[in-house]
This record gives sequence, C-alpha cells and structure tokens, in this order.
Amino acid sequence: MTREHLLVLKSIHPVRVLIFGALLLVAACSSNTATSNRSRCGSALCPPSSRSVDERLGVGAPAIQMLVEPGDGVTEVAKAIDGAQHTILVSAYILSQHRIVRALERAAAQGVGVYVLLERHPYGIVDQPQTMFAELAAAGVHIEWAPDYFVYSHAKFMVLDDAVLVVSSANFSESGFTSDRDFVVIDDDALDVREADNIFRADWDRIAPVLNDPDLLVSPSNSRGKLSQLLARAHHSIDLYSEEVLDPAMVNLLAAKARAGIRVRVLAATVSNWARRVLTRAGARIGTSGYRRLYIHAKAIVVDDRLAFVGSENLSTTSLNDNRELGLLVEDRSAVNRIEATFDRDWRG
Repeated sequence: MTREHLLVLKSIHPVRVLIFGALLLVAACSSNTATSNRSRCGSALCPPSSRSVDERLGVGAPAIQMLVEPGDGVTEVAKAIDGAQHTILVSAYILSQHRIVRALERAAAQGVGVYVLLERHPYGIVDQPQTMFAELAAAGVHIEWAPDYFVYSHAKFMVLDDAVLVVSSANFSESGFTSDRDFVVIDDDALDVREADNIFRADWDRIAPVLNDPDLLVSPSNSRGKLSQLLARAHHSIDLYSEEVLDPAMVNLLAAKARAGIRVRVLAATVSNWARRVLTRAGARIGTSGYRRLYIHAKAIVVDDRLAFVGSENLSTTSLNDNRELGLLVEDRSAVNRIEATFDRDWRG
C-alpha cells in the first residue's frame, strides 16, 4: 500500500485510517485465497459480510426533490455539486456527463475533497472508464476503482458535504439526462445521508458497511428483502419501472399480487420470455417503452399511489444478489404523484 493511498484514507476518514490500513494489508496478504473465493462466489471476489444489516422497510423519505429525466436535465445535479464546500463522494457505474464531470473538476480545483468510486468494467464499455479515471485523477480528484468483489458496482449516488444525498436511477452519462426515462432524488434527511456516506466509505476501504436506515435499499445486503416487503404491502396497485425484469422470485411475487386482484403494470426494456408468460397469465400488464418511445432505464416502483422506490436496482438476480446498488424509499406526496403521473404518461405512450 502506498503512502499516497494512506493519505487519501486519512483525509477521507482520519479516525479509521489505522484500522482500514491494517485490513487492506491483511487483504493483500490473503491474495492466495482469490481463486477459491471466485469459485465460491461466482465471477467476483466475495464481498465482506455486513456487520449489521437492518432489513426493516421504512415509511419513506418525507421531503425530497424529485427530478424526472430527460425533461428536468442535469442542471440541478450540477448546481448541487457546485454548492459543495468541503467533500463530494460519488459512486458511479458510468461517469461521462460533461457538466457533471466539469463540476467535479471545478470543485477539486477549488479545494473541495472530491472522491470517486468508478466501475472499471461497465457492460459493453471498454476504454471510456480508463480515460475518465485518468482525466479526473489529473484534475486532482481522488479516484479508485470500485471493489471487484461486486459483479458490478452499479449504484449511482453522491453525498455532498455530509448534508445532501443524490440517489439516481440514471447513470451519470449523457443518455441518462437526454434520452432515457429515469429519476433522480435529492434528499437531505440526516439518516439517509449518513448511511449513504458510510456505504461509500466502507466501499472505498473494502470493508462491510453497517446498515441501519430502513429507507435505504442496498444490494447485495437487503434490497431483495425490502423490495419484497414493498410489493407485499400493495393492496390496490403496483406500477413498476425496471430496465430488466428477470429474477424468478420477484416475478413470482408480482404474479401472485396480480392473481390476488391487484393491478400490476410493468414498464421494462427487457423482460425474459419466461417472466412475460408468468406475468401475463397472472393478469399483469407489460409495456416496453415510454412516452415517445423513451428507453426505459428507470428503476422505480409506486405502490397504492402512496409509497415509492427510486434507485439503481433492477429486478434481476445479479442486481439484487451480486451488485452494489442503492435505492431510496420515498413517501413525499408530491414526488410519488410525479412518478405516478410520469408512469401514466409513459403507459399511454
């Protein structure tokens, strides 16, 4: 481990530097176990076991700002970055949106501590992550590859000055704000912010986070259980966006709700043939594109027109079991209504 890396750890969390440094050294000395770990966990090294995982589902964030993409654009996200005075933490699957990138570089030039965890191998993209890594590092941004014990670090979130949390279904890419249906939440709830901050720091230091916030849904730790609880709460309706609908357990849960007489509508870019058969036979309805044929990249659920989820989790086994993902439960009435109104518009096409 380099001295520079220790300095970065010190700047991001000085109280825990010695502990985390020791853990990283132990991990380095344990590299001989990588092969057995890969065979046991699949294509990635096993993530650390969570020290504490709260699987209770909360009541939802009561007051948030909701952005609907592509209509609202990237301005509010760029403004939030520009407003940061001390620290910016970014976990990104794809990072290429030029206004976001420029805002991060400006912040670093102005002395703000900017830390980025970037997925090294996003699906179907070869050279862009390495180019962006080098560009941000040259601009003074502290940047690391996301942990490789996740199949993908697919979360898209920011923590600004330990005071504001940005949770997104949109990638921080051009298409996320110009051509895809997506949602972005800006949240200042102290518990949500603190837990997202802790998740980022744990991933930076390759240790397990402590998860105590019932309103945050975190893969691979508790997203499956919490999404199952959310769907189980439905008494009248489920409206669901997901880029992928593939996971058997979640499909069966949706089908059971449809058979019970609950209106289930799904908008998804990709639905497996098996999932389509199960859902349609149960009475659920499926659409594959949004208003004016927008690409459905969103991951959002509205239950009974009163409680919503927005985040990075797809209804796929990899997303729920193997990726780093982050989502937020939302109770804010205006935000829930806006997601529902957007869904209705997309449903009509």
